[in-house]
Amino acid sequence: MSQDGDLKAVIEARLFTVSGLPDADHRALENNGYEATPEEPWIRVTHFFGNERLRSLPAVGGRLEVIGFTQVDHFIPVDSNTATFETLMNAIKAAFAPELSLSVGGRLLKIRESRRWGGKRDKGWWWDHVDVYWTLTAVNPLT
Repeated sequence: MSQDGDLKAVIEARLFTVSGLPDADHRALENNGYEATPEEPWIRVTHFFGNERLRSLPAVGGRLEVIGFTQVDHFIPVDSNTATFETLMNAIKAAFAPELSLSVGGRLLKIRESRRWGGKRDKGWWWDHVDVYWTLTAVNPLT
């Protein structure tokens, strides 16, 4: 798998251990077809990759940082009880606490912060999202 693929797999593996998360049939993952079932909660996971920054010299074999974030959207039908929704959103944040370190193929993935935004109403759904901001440290592959 590629560095990006490895990173996605590590983040998703941790996310999928969160208690109360919708099952695999109610998850919209990147590049996978998904159609929401009316009246059933679901999540969408999207990974965003930012800048790559060289943090040490020389460039060859130097320390490279890749920054980005993973967005986890949670959808429930409008007018649903939000107690379970709130609990799940907080559990996702807790699973990705600041300073958490994870290994991605021998590279260090550090969680910088997790942020919940605020609920929105859209086309029969109430939804909110948690953004998990991360930094991946690797050896610069440039030759």
